[in-house]
Amino acid sequence: MHGFYANNEIDNVITELKRILKENGIIIIIDFKKHFFIPGPRISERVSPEELERIFISAGFLKLYYKSMNLTHYAIAFQENK
Repeated sequence: MHGFYANNEIDNVITELKRILKENGIIIIIDFKKHFFIPGPRISERVSPEELERIFISAGFLKLYYKSMNLTHYAIAFQENK
């Protein structure tokens, strides 16, 4: 998701996700944590789980869960709120 976020394409991605998501479907995003000390994309390109939550909730989704996967990645899941 960080690539879409960094390139200001997140709105287009959410529109497409809504189009292809089956009824009661779940979106699970695994991405890099926004910490300086871990390898991965530049910090300016990373998106925090809090920011993803804000974006998806404002687009009409519910957050189902968040999980820290390890030192470098997190998982967050959403479902469209109908």
